[in-house]
Amino acid sequence: MVCATGAVVHAQGARLEEIVGAIAEAVGQDWGRVWMASVADPASEDHLVELIRERAPDHVTIERVRARALACGVHSAYSDPERLGADRWAALIGAWDRTRSATLILSLGTAVTCDALDGAGRHLGGVIAPGRLTMARALAEETARLPEVIGAGRRNWGPSTQEGISNGISMMLNGFVKEAEILMTGDAGENPRRLVTGGDVECLDHEVRARWESVPGLVLDGLACLATQP
Repeated sequence: MVCATGAVVHAQGARLEEIVGAIAEAVGQDWGRVWMASVADPASEDHLVELIRERAPDHVTIERVRARALACGVHSAYSDPERLGADRWAALIGAWDRTRSATLILSLGTAVTCDALDGAGRHLGGVIAPGRLTMARALAEETARLPEVIGAGRRNWGPSTQEGISNGISMMLNGFVKEAEILMTGDAGENPRRLVTGGDVECLDHEVRARWESVPGLVLDGLACLATQP
């Protein structure tokens, strides 16, 4: 995910070359400072920077976002702030800029994460679990007779192994979300705003999804905040 000054480029999940192409198309020759939040391995992140430098003018600065103790009004809960993933940090900042109140930030992707902010912008910490496809892949790889499933499940009994796995994973995801909501209600003593991002939002039950506001570009929103701070 990359935010370039003057343009926000939505290129989640794309190949590195496609990301850089999307940036170049969006900004033309009007490159400013480029901000990026990456949780890829260092070699892939370095490769992305190299690709950007090949397309960008020589004067362009590339900022690799790392979590800090404090930025844009958000205080990290981590004793070693840089251990918090850059994507989660940016999402926390994007959420705080949007709500300025107690907030739950749910991300549904390769991993499922839920982070909590109190009403003063203090990060209370987070919970992390494998994402839907990660769980399905682990079952298929670790158990010889179980298939790998792709489709989202529902809250029901499965009349086949595939549906049983899909439905079981769906129930686990929804249970994760409900437990996070209960934890936040007890810790903050109030009803928080609930923001959800990531590609598996549709896997949530209707009654759970109805409580959450979908914000697909939340990480990019956080990058935009970081890019405009003094």
